[in-house]
Amino acid sequence: MDALTNLSNTVIEELNSANKNLEEAQNKLIEQANHDYLTNLYNRRYFNEVAQIFLQATKRERHDFSVMMLDIDKFKNINDIYGHLIGDEVIKSLSAILIESTRATDIVARFGGEEFAILFPSADIQTSFEIAEKLRLIVKNKTIKIDAHQIKFTISIGISSINYRHDSHITEALDRADKALYEAKENGRNKTVIFLK
Repeated sequence: MDALTNLSNTVIEELNSANKNLEEAQNKLIEQANHDYLTNLYNRRYFNEVAQIFLQATKRERHDFSVMMLDIDKFKNINDIYGHLIGDEVIKSLSAILIESTRATDIVARFGGEEFAILFPSADIQTSFEIAEKLRLIVKNKTIKIDAHQIKFTISIGISSINYRHDSHITEALDRADKALYEAKENGRNKTVIFLK
């Protein structure tokens, strides 16, 4: 009887251990599915899902929130001059600046390449603009030291507020922010532009 009890306890312990390992593996997969591999920021898919949830809440509660699109100016030049590994380090450095310079409630995501998006819950367009300008100036004034290189770069930013009366999907606000970003690029880069049309 003791042998059977011991065997039963061993099997239960092994099952518990296997379940714990499976749960940890599932959590790791979920983490990987929601995050960008290079920067560990949220990825585009996760950003769009969360932003859509915020949009639905905004329609109910009728409060402001904004989205921002930004990218590194002349990033191709950085890759061409220093190589893609240094380019990756620049992207990681910018990611750290974005996290350090935004609020804990903001959702920062890498959309791909040198393009990023930020969701500002409960922030009107003026607050978002102030945060954007702070980010832009921090980046402009920072020198990043990578290996023997000292690299300076700038970012361009486009901002759009959410129109809870008319927007049915977050992509509409992102599209407006992207148009504002394009305008910033067209007007000399290293600028923040609000979509006002």
